[in-house]
Amino acid sequence: MKFTLRKGLPTLLLALVMSLVLIVGSASAATDQNFRLVKAANPTETSTADGYAVKPASIASDGETVTLGFTTSLLYSINGLSISYDGGSSYTPFTGSTSGGVIYYTFPIDDFSVNAKAKISVSVFGLYNATHEIEIEWL
Repeated sequence: MKFTLRKGLPTLLLALVMSLVLIVGSASAATDQNFRLVKAANPTETSTADGYAVKPASIASDGETVTLGFTTSLLYSINGLSISYDGGSSYTPFTGSTSGGVIYYTFPIDDFSVNAKAKISVSVFGLYNATHEIEIEWL
């Protein structure tokens, strides 16, 4: 069997494209961080908010900026997210942006080895409005 450039070029190009797809896919996988939302009062218990979280969280190329999403609907929404950087004494609020039924919050995290203390504001059908203390357990 004789190899000719005309016959082998499409196969070589396909192999090159597939290699690039695998490399890019591997690089983007490294920018994800799995997590679990737990109750602040008892971090061994999963928070109800965990069921609305979009996983995994996305980590920016700086390695410290996290984007975390929550699903929303006409019935419920997460209206605010605040993160504590001092162990829970004070909280920094972050504004979310909505896209495709998900509200995304972007904030800095400098240590993924400890839970991030947070507060979320929840609204259910406009009748229930509350702020809950949670922790983001980075896995």
